[in-house]
Parts: sequence; C-alpha cells; structure tokens
Amino acid sequence: MTDYRVGEIEKLISYLYDAVDLAYNENRSLFQMTGIERSMVFRIGCHLNALMKKHNFNHLDLDSEYNKNKGQLKTTKNLPKGIRPDLLIHKRDTNDANMLAIEFKGHWNKDRKNDIQKLKDLTSKQDGYNYLLGVLVELGLDGPEYTCFQNGKIVKS
Repeated sequence: MTDYRVGEIEKLISYLYDAVDLAYNENRSLFQMTGIERSMVFRIGCHLNALMKKHNFNHLDLDSEYNKNKGQLKTTKNLPKGIRPDLLIHKRDTNDANMLAIEFKGHWNKDRKNDIQKLKDLTSKQDGYNYLLGVLVELGLDGPEYTCFQNGKIVKS
C-alpha cells in the first residue's frame, strides 16, 4: 500500500467515527428504535459525505448499497449471488481506489455472519476488490462498537 493511501485511510476512518458520533448526538432517539438500519446509515452517510467534502476527498465516491463492479453485479467467491455493502468509499468503475467498505448492524439484529463474510471478502485479495479496510459498525443503544478487517481478517475490535 502506498504511503498516501495509508494517510488517506487513517483520515477516512476518523471521519467515519466522527460521522457516527454526530449522528448519535443529533438523533439519539433514532438509534434507540428497532428495524430502521437504513435510516441510521443514511444519517451517518450524510455526515460522512460532508466531512469528506470539507477535507477535499472529492476524488473518491461515497455510495450506499452500491452493488456494481465495472458495470457487472458485485459478487464474491463466498457470496456469488451478489452483495450490496451498506457504504463504500471508493472510485466507481475501478478497483484501483477501493478504500473503505462499511457494514452496519442495529442492536436488535444479532446475525452478523453475512456482514463479516462480506467485509472479509471485500478486503481480501481473492476477489480482486482489495478494499484497504472494512469496518463493521454495531449500532448499540448507547453508542457504536467497531470491528475492523484488513486482508480478509479481523485486525481489531
């Protein structure tokens, strides 16, 4: 990984953490409801997009549930029917600038198996996506918990 990408991923992960904190602070009652993961992801995505623009990350795209890979369905060897990551920070239509893949799970949903597999696959070399970092954000009642993935493996929780 080139040095500039290491610096970029560190900034992007800090923007993600800040965006989640901002969304919790503004919408605490939203995060205490059940079954509205997309609404939560939308609020977080709005904050993340604003932070990326503020800090001149205009060369990357932020997409929600983006299921394309160079015009084809985004699949992995382990998930051949297709995947739709909750948020991606990347450059569309190429796999040369795949930075951050993010999956969210609400406190009411205990099944994380598919999300974990998706993040392992997106960050591994086997399917050619090579996202530098994957993050599982567990949206708890009182705040988030994070699990990070790199090279197809959990690197920290």
